[in-house]
Amino acid sequence: MAIIPLKQLVTIRPKLGTTDRFNRVEYGPPVSYKCRIVEKSTLVRTKSLGYTTGAEAVSSAQIMLDKFVAVSMDDEIKYTDEAGNERKYQPLTIEVKRGLNGKALLTVVYV
Repeated sequence: MAIIPLKQLVTIRPKLGTTDRFNRVEYGPPVSYKCRIVEKSTLVRTKSLGYTTGAEAVSSAQIMLDKFVAVSMDDEIKYTDEAGNERKYQPLTIEVKRGLNGKALLTVVYV
């Protein structure tokens, strides 16, 4: 059971590390996760390859996933809101929040 209510759903497509014949990134099969999305602007330090490591960027949403979820900086995250608008994100930074016993409570992805 999650420590916060998880009412939204995101689909994560992991990057395979290969490209097709047109030099486009290939992604693996999508996996859906329950989550909590908070759409707000937050200043974060990036860990992504597209930015200078440690550079500041403004994230448009914060995605909270239950326990530990293996999300990488190259994965594609798709979210459809209540109005049916589909958004595709790429992580800016990923944090794992841990309890006092060291177990992962939440995986927080800033996009």
